[in-house]
Parts: sequence; structure tokens; C-alpha cells
Amino acid sequence: MPAYEIEHVCTLTDDQKDQLAEAITKIHSQQFSTPRLFVNVRITDISNQRTYVAGKQFKSNRIFAYVRHGPSRTQSDYDAVSKALEDEWARIVPGTELRLVMFYGAIVAGMEAGLYLPPAGQDAAWIKENWQTFVKKAEGGDEHFAGLIKQTKEEVAKLAEMDPELAEWTKTNTIPKGNWSNIKEFRAMRDEMGKQSLAALGPAAPHVEESFQNITMRDGFESQIKIHKPTGKTGGPLIVLIFGGGFVVGDNQQLTAYGRGFARAFGAVVVNTAYRLAPENKFPAAPHDTEDTLLWIAKNAESLGADPSKGFILGGISAGGNLTACIAQKTLEDKSLAHPLTGLWLCVPLVFPNKDLVPDKYKEVWISHEQNAQAPILDKDAIDAIGGHLEPDQTSPLYSPFNSKNPHKGLPPTYVQVDGLDPLRDDGLIYEQVLSENGVKTKLDIWPGLPHAHFAFLSFLSGSKKAVVDTFVGMAWLLKTEVTLEKIQEVMVAPASG
Repeated sequence: MPAYEIEHVCTLTDDQKDQLAEAITKIHSQQFSTPRLFVNVRITDISNQRTYVAGKQFKSNRIFAYVRHGPSRTQSDYDAVSKALEDEWARIVPGTELRLVMFYGAIVAGMEAGLYLPPAGQDAAWIKENWQTFVKKAEGGDEHFAGLIKQTKEEVAKLAEMDPELAEWTKTNTIPKGNWSNIKEFRAMRDEMGKQSLAALGPAAPHVEESFQNITMRDGFESQIKIHKPTGKTGGPLIVLIFGGGFVVGDNQQLTAYGRGFARAFGAVVVNTAYRLAPENKFPAAPHDTEDTLLWIAKNAESLGADPSKGFILGGISAGGNLTACIAQKTLEDKSLAHPLTGLWLCVPLVFPNKDLVPDKYKEVWISHEQNAQAPILDKDAIDAIGGHLEPDQTSPLYSPFNSKNPHKGLPPTYVQVDGLDPLRDDGLIYEQVLSENGVKTKLDIWPGLPHAHFAFLSFLSGSKKAVVDTFVGMAWLLKTEVTLEKIQEVMVAPASG
């Protein structure tokens, strides 16, 4: 892999050599997002050797680098590395000149420890594909692969470093935190937030028709869906959305902004669903209602004005992301939908209610529940309170897709979003990796340093505006189409609180 050769004529101490090797490793791995394991450094004293430039003897301190090259690596990247190397040389070996930094050619192929090395820019995919091998080698005493696992864990942990804009804002402001233990008080607060958000949205634009329809659940209960569709148009894709709120708050109005935006951006029929809430309705009321609703929507897609062959997407936020994963898995196994789902959107989802469900090879990097136990918006106390209200069966496939008999295989393309400062962060990260390992096409967006569903509660942040844009781009990916930034800006509004 990248091979850096330092040729020096000045005297270097062992400590200086160690510092130069560390500097090169750090600079390369950070600039090119490459594991430290890949970076090789060789240091040679050429003071007693004959070296030539322009046919004449010329002795100088030089660094030659042989690296992979690809479209993800630009001239400015190499220039930045060259400048950084020059600066580090001056710091570590003051009073001497680094005469030359030279990058050579391209590393076409190679193997290390029996593994084919990836092309430039594909390190992350290579790590995901070979993670289990790395774990085995590390457990077998290979310190280099143990270092790779440690580096990966450290990089994941860094995602929890608070976003600078948010950190500055919190110096004079407090992030709202509800009392999840007191349902009456918590619902009153969240209901008021929802009303304010809906009022701020105002009525639907003339481009979008909205209506409500009651549908009957398996036990006779009448649930209600909210339908958004392009005015005067039929035959668009079908998008079904599931609200969040820890299974204890929320309703079919919560994702109205997305319903309207997706209808306008993609010509889609968008259905915002509802499910009964805990603690009045314990588990499995929510997944049962979600499954019944999805079955009804699929069966009645044409009467809703949709054409599922152009796309049938199921998606949700937080608790809605959990329900999306579980019900998509169940309906796939049951083959119960009148039309197959073509895509899933999982936004900051709960996937692993406990560590026992995490695959052994990923337990080492499932750290966010502990690391972010005191995070803003959603913390450990909130998660514990939710569990007390819901009383779920943690072994049920209706609570985690990892409880299914034959999980993951055959699922449609899946778009996953995670927040770095979220206890649920690693649920989404690991689930996306496992899906990819099982042949599912995936797309992943990570928002470093931001708390759970930040876009809903801190919509003024640049990171929140980016999250909304990312969501439209991700939905376009699921629908196998494209959406311009101009179109997103035209239809986009801040999502209601989730």
C-alpha cells in the first residue's frame, strides 16, 4: 500500500525517525481517509551513497511516495500532503532542508495478509467487507489488525464530538429536554411543539392535495392515514412514512413537511401513517398497526392514485425507523404485500434494544449507547423510560429485525441516516454494514456531532438544513431518479418535530 521512502543526508535520531514515520502515517491516513495499517514508511541514510541529479552528484533530504491513484484523489490532495510533509519535516528536523517531495505513479494491485488491497477511495467498503477477518486476526494476536480495529473504534467515537455550531449555541442556550417518565407532561410539551410546527407550515401549496382516510386494524380499531399527492396527477411512486416519538408520542401529522415535499419533488403519493401509542397500548400494538396499515396501502395503491411499480418506499424516523426495519423484514418473509417494497428509509433508527443482539464481530464498535448516555434530546434515561412504557418483547422480530429467522437477505435498497451524538448511532451504522454484507444495496449519511433527530428540534443549524437536503437526495436514490438542489430548495421546509 502507500510506500513512503525518506532518503536523508542529515543526521536523524531514532526519535526523529519515529516522529517522521508517525507524521507521514497521520497525514496520509487523514487526507485520503485511509487506515493507518496501510501506510508503509522506510527511512534510508544516503549520506555515504552516490546519488545524482542532472547527471551530477547531488545529496539532499527527499521523500518519495508510491501511492494509489483514483478519481477521488485530486491534485490539490497531493499538494496538501506535500505541504504538510514539508511543514512536519521543518518541525521535527529544524535547521535542515527537505529538498524534494515526489509522488510516483499508481499502485495497481497488491495483497496484504492474504487480502487483496482495494483501489483508491474504496477503503471503507474494503474494511466493511473484510471486518470479520480483521477481528479474527486481531484475536489471533496480529497487532496491526488490532490497531486497525482500535482506529475504527476511535473514528466512530469521534462522531460524538459536538458540532461546533451547536457547541457555540449551547453557550447561551439550552437544548429542550422532555420528561419521558411523565407521559402526560411530555405529551403536552410535544403536542404543543407539533401544533406550532404545523401552524408554521401553513396550508398545503396548490400543487398538493391532502386528505384523511380511516382504515380498520385487525382488532377492529379505526386508525387514520394522511394522504398527500400532486394535484390533478396520478400514477406516481408510493411513499409510506412512519412517525417517531419513542412509541409514546406523535401522530400522522408529524411528517407533513416531508409528505408535501416528496409529493412535489417526486410526483409521489405520500401516506403518513398512524399507530397506537404506549403506555396505553403496549407492544406489539405499534408494529401490528403499522403492518395492517402497510398491507392496506399496498392493496389499495391504485385507488390512492399511486403506481408502486415506479417505486414503493417505506420509511420512518427514530421509532418509525425501527418499525420500518421490522415490518419490511416481516412482510418480506410473509410475502404478504400486494406490491413489493422497492426501498427503505431508516432515519436514526433503534435496531438493537440490547447488546446481545449485536453480531459478535461488531460488539467492539457498538459503543454509542454508553458513550452518548447523557446526550441531548435522547439519553439513557429516556430510552429506559420508553422501555418501561412500551414493555416490548426484546426477542420478537417485531422489535428488532435481528430476531428474525432469516434476516436481511432480499431486502430492497436501504438508505440509513445516523446522528453522531446519538445513543442510537451505532445501531444504524452496524445495521447498514450487515445489510451490505448480505447483498442489500445501501446508502449511508452520517451527521457528526449532532444529537438524535437534530433536524426536528434544532432546525436553525446548518447541519439540520443539510440533513433535509440529504434526505431528499437519499429519497431520489431510492426512487432511482435525481433531484436538483434548486428543486429541493423550492419544495423544502423544515420538518415538524419528531
